[in-house]
Amino acid sequence: MPSSAPRSGRPLFQRLELLAAWKRLSVGLLPAGLLYAGAPAAWLPMMRLFLAWDGFALCTVLLTWGIMVSADVAHIRRVATREDPGRAASFGIVLVACSASLLAVVGLLASVRQGPGPLQLAQAVVGAVGVLTAWLLVHTLFTLRYAHLFYDNDGRPEGGLAFPGSEQEPDYLDFAYFSFVVGMTAQTADVSITDRSIRRLALLHGVLSFGLNTAVVALTINGLAGVV
Repeated sequence: MPSSAPRSGRPLFQRLELLAAWKRLSVGLLPAGLLYAGAPAAWLPMMRLFLAWDGFALCTVLLTWGIMVSADVAHIRRVATREDPGRAASFGIVLVACSASLLAVVGLLASVRQGPGPLQLAQAVVGAVGVLTAWLLVHTLFTLRYAHLFYDNDGRPEGGLAFPGSEQEPDYLDFAYFSFVVGMTAQTADVSITDRSIRRLALLHGVLSFGLNTAVVALTINGLAGVV
């Protein structure tokens, strides 16, 4: 009984992160289903599916950032060292889904000129939100992966990233800084990589970010051209 008190006293977001990865992802299915079911009947199936993806991705981003902001280093260690066979699979599935959503938005934006004005505006908004949430979700997921690789060594920091100017152990926001710098500039800025596994992950991240950023620019130009 005494051990249950600290657990129940943890912030909600920290308790959610202790769930298996696939269970956390399933939280986003509820708003996705509601948005799909509540979409106007005049919308095409592709647009309804994309609206559902927007709901899933946005919910996942907000939930994950709520976890990251509320977590301390001790909590990150507990999560990183906990056995979760579905963590890597969930990471890969969501990355593939984000990439697929960017391909799907090409077809969505190609049909912007079709239909009445309000429908065109709705298509443009749904597509823009989808691109933004996919971009945020990719770099947020890499933030978690960097943190888990850093601390996954029997509860002690394994390292792999050297953050300058601070002797404090890095938290999620430090890893978010590294992840989004890689995602936006394809370089590591002032953070040094000292571990092979993190270096390989950063390589994947940089290559994926290049394609992602190129797609975002192309889709933005295409969407603006379709509206104009």
